[in-house]
Amino acid sequence: PPQGSLPETRCYVVAEQVSHHPPITAIFASNRQAGWVFHGTVRCGSRFLGNAVDSTFVTRLSLVLLARKEEYFMTLPDYHVKGLVIGSMVTEFGGPCAVKCKQTGYSADLKFNQKPMFGGFFN
Repeated sequence: PPQGSLPETRCYVVAEQVSHHPPITAIFASNRQAGWVFHGTVRCGSRFLGNAVDSTFVTRLSLVLLARKEEYFMTLPDYHVKGLVIGSMVTEFGGPCAVKCKQTGYSADLKFNQKPMFGGFFN
């Protein structure tokens, strides 16, 4: 490959909705040549708020870095759609998100702030 480019590798991905009530999706993805495996489940919930819809995620996601023998567990923030009936439609993530690794002790707690109704900025 040209200098500075990554060698071509292949990813293997399987995703399936394993439950309908409640809706739960299972996912597995790997690229052994690149040295990672990703797997987990995502359970979705939603609520209608008049002019908006909130989607909440209960997640159990894991990224394994094979060469380092490290496994990172992560969660996802919620997803919000505003302006369904009135105003322009806007989508954004909001809420907490965390990444943790037991082997290294590294962790990151993130918070995605939503734009306030009046003023402010989007993430």
